[in-house]
Amino acid sequence: MFAARSALVAALCVIVVGCENSPPVGDPPPESPWAAGFEQDRPDQDTPYADVRLTNLGRTEVTVEGVRLRWSGYPERRWQPADMTYGGGHTHRLDIRLPRPACDDNPAEPPGVQVRLVDGSTATVELDAPGAKLLRLIWDRQCGEQRLLDAVGVDFEGWQEVRQGGGPAMRVHLTGERRDTDAEVTLTETRGSVLLDLEPAGRDRVLLSRSAARGRIPVVVTPIGRCEAHALADSSHTFDFRVWLSLDGGPEQSLVMRPDTRARLRLEKVITDDCDTG
Repeated sequence: MFAARSALVAALCVIVVGCENSPPVGDPPPESPWAAGFEQDRPDQDTPYADVRLTNLGRTEVTVEGVRLRWSGYPERRWQPADMTYGGGHTHRLDIRLPRPACDDNPAEPPGVQVRLVDGSTATVELDAPGAKLLRLIWDRQCGEQRLLDAVGVDFEGWQEVRQGGGPAMRVHLTGERRDTDAEVTLTETRGSVLLDLEPAGRDRVLLSRSAARGRIPVVVTPIGRCEAHALADSSHTFDFRVWLSLDGGPEQSLVMRPDTRARLRLEKVITDDCDTG
C-alpha cells in the first residue's frame, strides 16, 4: 500500500512539474518596436506622394535605411530609400511614393509597412486606424480612376483664348476615346480649382455615344477673380480640374485633369490679365 501511494505521489509530482515547466499556451506575440501611421499633406492630394509616420517604441537609437508598404492593395515590394535616425520614443515622417495599385480584389488584411535598419534587420508593423483608413480611401479612388481610364481615355484638346462675360477665358474640348467599353460615357459634373472655374460650354453632356469611337464636349475655363497676392502665390492646385463621368448611367467616377505645360502658361496669363483689368 505504501509503495502504491508513493508511486501515485511521484506521478502527481511529475505531472505538476511538467505543467510548471511547459511553455505557456496562447501567449501574445512580442510587441512591435515601432508604431506606424500614414499621412498625406494637402498639396500632395490626388498624387501618389505621401508619408509614413514612424515612432521608435524602444529605448535604443536606430537608423532606418528603407521603408515600404506591406499590403496586397499595393503589391510592389521595392524598398523606398530613407536615411533617418530615431532616438528612443522619437517620431519622424518618411517620404513614400505609392506604386500602381492592384485592383482585382478588395484586400482583406490590414495595411502595414515594413522597416529596414542599416544593420539589415527588418520589422513589419500594422498602420494605426486613421492611417489604414486613409490608405484604403486613396486605394479605392485610384482603382476607380484606373478602371475608368481602362475603359475610356480622357484628355484636353485644342486650347483657345476667348472672352467670357466680358473677361479673358480659355475654351477647350474635353475628349473621350473608347478603349475597353461599349457603354455610353456621360459627363455628369465639372469642378475647377481655387483660382479657375471649369464649366461645359453647352448643354450636351454625352462625351462618348454608344456608337462612337471618339467624342468631345466643349468646356470653358474662367478666372474666379481671386487676385490677392497670397492666393496667387500659395495656390498649389491652380491647374487641377476634376470631372465626373458615368458609364451607361452607372456610378459616377471622378478624374483629375491637368493641362499640359503650354496650356498652364496660357492660363496663368488669363489669370494675370483678369486681375490687371478687374
